[in-house]
Amino acid sequence: MTPSPTTAGTERVLLITNQHWISYVIPVTIACVVGLAGLLLYTLAGYTAHHAMWVSHAALMLGLLLVLLAHHWIFHRILSKVADVIIVTSERIIDMRIRLLLDEGMFEIQLQKVQSVTAAKPNLLAAVLNYGNLEFKPSGLVRFVPHPQRVAREIQRAMGMS
Repeated sequence: MTPSPTTAGTERVLLITNQHWISYVIPVTIACVVGLAGLLLYTLAGYTAHHAMWVSHAALMLGLLLVLLAHHWIFHRILSKVADVIIVTSERIIDMRIRLLLDEGMFEIQLQKVQSVTAAKPNLLAAVLNYGNLEFKPSGLVRFVPHPQRVAREIQRAMGMS
């Protein structure tokens, strides 16, 4: 990527961070439940093989399908989450969200347009695990930021507010 003529050589990368690992918990839990259901159906297929052949075949196919779906879905989600990145430069903040093969989005805000930045930890779990949200005035929200106070301080320093 080539820099734009107005920022050529003046923009510096101050911070690059990914989303906090807590954003993986719900997808991993869902994949584990679906995968476990698939394994239970697979086991049921083995127990019913001699008594009800059609139940055995249906349980086997459904169990294998659930395990396959859970495996591929969690693989896709984890690779997508790893690709999400928050970049703070001396001139802008970039929040990139990538969903492999499906969607990608980028939230970019120039530091000159930011009036204030606040870091908030929305609940007790966020306070214990040290993650939170960054809110930019007049508009903008970045969720699941690790060490939000440190990132907000870095942004304020780049804006010349501290």
